[in-house]
Amino acid sequence: MSNNNIPLVDKWEPSNKDIIFTNTKNLIIAPLDKLFQLNDSANSSMLNCFILNTKKSYNSEDIRCHFCLYSNYFEKYYDRELEYFTNMAKIKFMIDCYPDKYGINEFMVDINRYIIQPSLMGKIKQMIENNYSLELNYKSISNPQLQYNNEHAKVLLHMSIMMNFCIPLITHFAYTKKIADIDEFILDVYDYILYYPEFSNVDIPSKIYQTSISNVKRNEKNNQTLWMKQDIRGKDIITHSEAALRNIILNILPKYTFSQNMINLNYTSIQKNNKFQIC
Repeated sequence: MSNNNIPLVDKWEPSNKDIIFTNTKNLIIAPLDKLFQLNDSANSSMLNCFILNTKKSYNSEDIRCHFCLYSNYFEKYYDRELEYFTNMAKIKFMIDCYPDKYGINEFMVDINRYIIQPSLMGKIKQMIENNYSLELNYKSISNPQLQYNNEHAKVLLHMSIMMNFCIPLITHFAYTKKIADIDEFILDVYDYILYYPEFSNVDIPSKIYQTSISNVKRNEKNNQTLWMKQDIRGKDIITHSEAALRNIILNILPKYTFSQNMINLNYTSIQKNNKFQIC
């Protein structure tokens, strides 16, 4: 339920004064030069730009706009001290101004110190409580791991928002360091979110994997002739289920909104994987 004084994020229409983050093709833009009180110059303007095109799916207009909407809303209603904006600015400054001294280890430490940390996590939790409206009760007699309830959905949303908050920093760092395997690098960062101590009572990666493999097994049963031809491609039920899990974590989870049923989104993603990769 929404707080009476705060609109729902998916229905929110920000005014000009509410907008911190904007976007254009290849970029998320934020006024870091004003925060650091830099003179107007080409260098200060570049500090405002987070480069996205190291990960194609994160550079779509949909996800750029999704990031801006959720981040601007979060800063206006739940983070009025601009803790997130200030902390991401610190990391961006280090990436751009100290490239020789600021490596992967330093980046990972700062992501945990400034972004994936208790204060912001608490504010996100409050945002979720005020925006959450689903009533989930997916049950499975054969496998409890296939059951989803509101607690699971809230954890998924929490992870999704944290991933969004990390994306501009991840892609920009990957651009400056010319990281070749972008998916593995993103997954390394996301591991800190997926296995954050507060979520330890819900093993989300295991639940998604079990959802994936149960659907893949059903597909294999219904399409045995096609599955018999997959050995030559190095595919089997396990590898295909793992690929579906990776796809959900990398490409589906960051797109969640409060107005959608994320369990259905995951299921649809798995079905599409079966259709395009196997059938």
